[in-house]
Amino acid sequence: MELCNKRSVMVVGCDGLIGSSLLKFLASLGYKVLGTTRRSINLQWPRITLDLSDAKHLESWVPPSNLNTAIHCAGITKIDRCAIDPIGSFRVNVENTVRLATKLFEAGIFQVFLSTNHVFDGSKPFRMHVDATCPLNEYGRQKVEAESFFLSLGASASIVRLTKVLTPSDSLLNSWVRSLKDGYPIQPFSNMFMAPVPLSTVLNVLLLIVCSRSSGIFHVSADQDLSYAEVAQEGARAIGVSEKLVTPIHSTDAGLNWRPPENTTLNTEGILATFGVSVPHVQWTISKAFLSPKTLAGRFL
Repeated sequence: MELCNKRSVMVVGCDGLIGSSLLKFLASLGYKVLGTTRRSINLQWPRITLDLSDAKHLESWVPPSNLNTAIHCAGITKIDRCAIDPIGSFRVNVENTVRLATKLFEAGIFQVFLSTNHVFDGSKPFRMHVDATCPLNEYGRQKVEAESFFLSLGASASIVRLTKVLTPSDSLLNSWVRSLKDGYPIQPFSNMFMAPVPLSTVLNVLLLIVCSRSSGIFHVSADQDLSYAEVAQEGARAIGVSEKLVTPIHSTDAGLNWRPPENTTLNTEGILATFGVSVPHVQWTISKAFLSPKTLAGRFL
């Protein structure tokens, strides 16, 4: 794609799976990129320190000059961690994210906020972007509150809600592949569902939003929900091992203390109509995750 903006893009939270990949992806296309990290030692450009858990640090922080766009990838995303520490996670996911976003808005910087299907309760599939939010858990509630701020920025911000994003370094799927190939059984949840999308689709949608500065809410989701057990069974078939190695369990048997949503799919008509982007079929994504995980990231890695 032709470089559509010669000014810089800041990736807030460049240490995570999506943030680190996004930084490399944009740099590979010739963008001037800047990533933020909580780390304060042994930093190499283009990374700077920005700690969303430290309000005093944010008070003195000044946005870099010539910054055109900021993409918010940072935050506490573990559902159980948000439940255990609602105050600390709220400070990062809402209070200080909004503080940072306010400074960026005042500097005239367009922003993209990554959100989640957990803003809905999972009672219905293929939620529309205009549907009223109804989160089941603390993580979803925090995302809803942060979303409300970004929506208030109007044309200066965009929200991208994601379902499960599969990356080449997905620790769970990689551990499943190793175990299955070695002949060891795995125990995926039978009552936890995902609508997996490849990392490459997410990166392309974010690039198109950066180029077009499109505001509003966009959904990136697979076309079907599968349980974690069904994903593991599909994966076992893909790599040619016995499905008998997949022994599903219920999440409560593993001590999970929150209720997984029954539906995680989101309606993706928005990215199709606006950008011409369609998400690969769920079976394609799963087979690539098990057989050739680097494919999930596209050609830039």
